Amino acid sequence: MKPNSVKPSELTKMHQFLPKGKSQAEFDEAVHHEICAALPNRAQAMTDQLVQVANNAASAKELLESVVTNLRGDIQEFSDSLPAALKAVRAWRMAITNERDLSLAALADIRKFFLSGDHEKEMSRLENFVRTCERLRSLAQDGTLEKVADVMLKLA
Repeated sequence: MKPNSVKPSELTKMHQFLPKGKSQAEFDEAVHHEICAALPNRAQAMTDQLVQVANNAASAKELLESVVTNLRGDIQEFSDSLPAALKAVRAWRMAITNERDLSLAALADIRKFFLSGDHEKEMSRLENFVRTCERLRSLAQDGTLEKVADVMLKLA
């Protein structure tokens, strides 16, 4: 039976739970004796547990204090260097973004050139320019350009 479920009229019927041959007073005395015998042991066990918990809490506190002490300098150094590092990262990102945009624009121009209708005409002009440069180089190597330059200077 639960203590809350016992009605006052049933309290007088509790004698049914008494061991046979014992009076209420004897039973109460036996329960009181058992409680008094177990209480000091239980109190000592609880005291030992509380001491252990207190010791664990003290060692955890010491550990946390040492960690905070050891990390304090590093955290301060990190906090001091963070603005400069962020500035460097932002500058690097801006440079990369600018380079990317320039490269994409150049690639777009190349693509437009190859896909445009003027591609054949421009390639033909380029070939003519290269042939002209090769002729000028051969004329410079055999001295013809130098002679032409001398004649032009004399005529001038």
